[in-house]
Amino acid sequence: MKWIVIVLLFLDILIKRKLSKKGYYLIEFPRITKKMIKKFTTFDAQLGWCPIPNSHKKNVSIYTGVPFADIYSIDAYGSRLLNIPFERGFVSTYGDSFCLCREAPENATFQAFLSKRTHSYVSNYGVGNYGLDQALLRMESQFLKDKTKHVIIAITPLTIERILSVWKHYSEPGNVLGAKPRFVLQNGGLKLIPNFIQCPDEFLRIKKKEKFLHQNDGNYRHFLKQKQKQNLSSLLYLATNKSLRDFEFTRISYEIAKRIRKNHILAVKEEVFLKASQSYIKEEKRKETIYLAYLYRTEAQLFIKLIERFINFSEIHKFVPHLLILPTYDHILFMREGNKLYHDVIRDIKISCPKLNIIDMYDKSWRFMNLDVIESLFVNKFGHHSTKGNHIISDVLQEYLSV
Repeated sequence: MKWIVIVLLFLDILIKRKLSKKGYYLIEFPRITKKMIKKFTTFDAQLGWCPIPNSHKKNVSIYTGVPFADIYSIDAYGSRLLNIPFERGFVSTYGDSFCLCREAPENATFQAFLSKRTHSYVSNYGVGNYGLDQALLRMESQFLKDKTKHVIIAITPLTIERILSVWKHYSEPGNVLGAKPRFVLQNGGLKLIPNFIQCPDEFLRIKKKEKFLHQNDGNYRHFLKQKQKQNLSSLLYLATNKSLRDFEFTRISYEIAKRIRKNHILAVKEEVFLKASQSYIKEEKRKETIYLAYLYRTEAQLFIKLIERFINFSEIHKFVPHLLILPTYDHILFMREGNKLYHDVIRDIKISCPKLNIIDMYDKSWRFMNLDVIESLFVNKFGHHSTKGNHIISDVLQEYLSV
């Protein structure tokens, strides 16, 4: 019996160490190597990360790591390239990966469709994992180089979590190179906390920033709670808890399937292991959405102040401001069950910022669709918008863009 316990404990340590590299087991300060830093070519001291002008990037599936047929390009302005013979100056878009239209081919982004409808070049300054704060900072530094009559901030509800973050690892375990600036409320206004990493090599000594991170990252307490819960998910505990054991094995099989597919060791069809891992993804997404709903109740004022900053900038530079809200598939499911997510905050913004055009794709279109139709709006259900989804977004946006 003694040796069985020792073997189980040893296996527990090995599994945790292996999976912690992907963020599935929570370690506060995972090992960061020079090799990892060398690959981080988009580091930006002000914003955390930012696309490199005149560069190219593989467009890959977020769940399999498998590249799509196309490569998306970044133009000289730093926006996603559109091969469309129209002039700039009418519409620009800033936001996260749903603004970037990750997983969509170059000619199937909502900006591409909107360009054809408006006969103008719609600039796409979306960046993966950006929060509203980073989108605003990028807009403020970029707008004078690419002035437009309309500016659209396109974000998912995940942004409430992102605007609290200075280190993405606390909200997205494993994203250890995701250092960023954030705003905090001070004396009725906003105070900017600059990016705490000013040189990539500082990541190698990130543990020295422990006190700063604990004080300034709004997701740290949530991370700590999740870490304390996960300490119970040892191999010994799994052996005595069937429901947890089934969940953990699903999670492990999902990670193994991703690795097999990514390394091309075995030709496993993407749809096969996506289906096998769907219960795990759905459970993780639901827990994340419940956390977001909590943040929209407790951190709404910071979100509202950032929107007011957007409005003030629009008045100074005389453009029409638009806020495009793009809930993901799991957010739609959550709200269709009768749960509140961000709508109370949006109601308050409509009162305090009457000059802002708010386009909520859930209220405008998706709440009225059948679930099987909604699934078709996203890549692999839990991914980014499909060609069909982007087409519908451009249809809705056109109504707000007067020439």
